[in-house]
Amino acid sequence: MFERDWTSEYYEILEFYFWEPQHLGRAKSSKCRYATPVEALKHVQKMEVSLNHMLNLFFRLAPSEVLLHLIADTTGNRAQSAMHLLSRQEVSAFCQLVQPDLMFQGDSMNFSIEMKLNAKSSLEQAWKYALLHTLADMHNGKDRASYLMFLGKGKFSSLWKENIKSPSELYGFLRNAKLEKFQRKAEAVENISIDWKRVKETLEKTSILYWNYQTLKLFLKEFTEPLVNASGAEQTFVHLINGLLAEIERRKLA
Repeated sequence: MFERDWTSEYYEILEFYFWEPQHLGRAKSSKCRYATPVEALKHVQKMEVSLNHMLNLFFRLAPSEVLLHLIADTTGNRAQSAMHLLSRQEVSAFCQLVQPDLMFQGDSMNFSIEMKLNAKSSLEQAWKYALLHTLADMHNGKDRASYLMFLGKGKFSSLWKENIKSPSELYGFLRNAKLEKFQRKAEAVENISIDWKRVKETLEKTSILYWNYQTLKLFLKEFTEPLVNASGAEQTFVHLINGLLAEIERRKLA
């Protein structure tokens, strides 16, 4: 866990706040289930949210070409304009119900990533992304292409209790999903009357994609292999990729 890469530094930062939680306005509790920072950090390393933090940091710092290549490799289309990673504050300006793991946006494209470790996804979760992309377009008067990429372990079917074997098979399940409870909740949280016909249209045009962590690992290695003797700025790029690769390997995801 504590090695010479930037993702290890993430855990060292958390260790500081474990010992001194007063800096976060919190007091130490005698009822804490983790007696030592090592126990606490082992728990954090198993959490989906901590890997999500690292992926967000990675894409904030990585050259834009990495994201453009990822989009081209998964969709078969190259983004026609600059893409940027939306912050939670930017997302909350148009959507309260959905907090995506990662959402990238350009003039002509919404591209979201939903990552999973051990938890299953759900049909409602896929519908949430259709709602998210719809509200994003309504917010600034756009009609963008819509992409939803799942990132998980193993096969696509491992994401679903329904054992859905492919993105194409998923569409059938989504069309037949019972949404009344979800729709009531969405309208209550967003405090608006939602155009569900438009949300359905967004779902129908959304390309659903899948990579596992082994595919992500191979994708990242393609960038470092030509930079074996990197120096200067290129060396920083190599450190950035190697840190994320180290975390993927520490978690035994690939």
